[in-house]
Amino acid sequence: MSPPLAGIRVVDLSRVLAGPLATQQLSDLGATVIKVEDPRGGDATRGWGPPFDDAGRSAYFLCCNRGKKSIALDLREAAGREVVARLIASADVVVENFRPGHLEKWGLGLEELRARHPRLVTCTISGFGSDGPRRDEGGYDALIQAMSGLMAITGPTSGSGSKAGVAVIDVVTGLFAATGILGLLAGRTQPDARRHVEVSLYDSALSMLCNVSSAALMTGAEAVRYGNAHPQIVPYELFEAADGPFFLAVGNDRQWSKLAAIVGRPEWAEHPQWSHNEGRVQDRKALLTSLREVLREHDRDELLAALRAAGVPAGEVRGVLDALRDPLVAARELVWTHADGSRSVRSPLLAAVPRDQAVAPAPAPGLGAHTEELLSELGYTPEEVATLLQRTSGGGSGASD
Repeated sequence: MSPPLAGIRVVDLSRVLAGPLATQQLSDLGATVIKVEDPRGGDATRGWGPPFDDAGRSAYFLCCNRGKKSIALDLREAAGREVVARLIASADVVVENFRPGHLEKWGLGLEELRARHPRLVTCTISGFGSDGPRRDEGGYDALIQAMSGLMAITGPTSGSGSKAGVAVIDVVTGLFAATGILGLLAGRTQPDARRHVEVSLYDSALSMLCNVSSAALMTGAEAVRYGNAHPQIVPYELFEAADGPFFLAVGNDRQWSKLAAIVGRPEWAEHPQWSHNEGRVQDRKALLTSLREVLREHDRDELLAALRAAGVPAGEVRGVLDALRDPLVAARELVWTHADGSRSVRSPLLAAVPRDQAVAPAPAPGLGAHTEELLSELGYTPEEVATLLQRTSGGGSGASD
């Protein structure tokens, strides 16, 4: 069975997380992704560690670059730009996250490339978008978490807020970018089809606020931080049993009724205020005070078993390693082991693929590991390849903007 994007060729000019994560999604779906890197150190995330594996690759780089081919080219050199132009001529998709005007300065402006190659789909990822008062500013995940309101609604109810434990805005932006690219690929045979998608971290952050931004627009009131609780569902937060914490997520009135019976308070299901979610939200403080007192009387494992048996969502609080060691991970083969022994969490997009057809992709590449191979594919002679390798090798340690 051929993967859905077999035959699609992607030139990846992006760095760090959002762009590389988007192109990894395409790679996981079968596209050939060619990652263009500065030879003076490559993607900055190669150096974001420790930890590093035995091949010197950082865990950060490994998380979003599997299955790709790496070509090392100095785009300050005309020879390097010529190679990129040839790569793009054979490509279906180009993804980039340079500052506005940077590619145009090098003669690689996306509008010009689309005019030259009518089937080319392009994607730009930026901090704040290609227009507006912040177009020239760089965007970083934690900064956008602060500026977008996400930090203000995250963390304990007291204090100044907190960033999420993962670069969630980068991740969501990468997923939006991949979705947009897939949409444009699906529609590019239509007359006058759009062939460019733009995604920014700030736009994505506002979009991912979902119910919180919707409520702010509806009421005109500033969002309030609820810590581990939910602004619009009660009870939906962290609780303490007699022997440890657990998370309880009562999503509807039927689940509330079942919870009430399990903890020995069946009358709560008929309580005039608590029997429906709206009333539970309105009477949040009194309800939670009573519920916490009752839950502290129960053994956690016994309580969780009873809740799960009744279909009430609940679970213990785990560390990341504990989560990866869950029997579910092995049963669903959620961790890939690559040919070089490195491991990564597999794409959730492939969870429905029969296991006998789900082959782990190639590992994340070494810097420039496929340079000679790709130059030869483009028709360069061995002598030209040797010359290009010499001319496009850099001497510093950082990648250009």
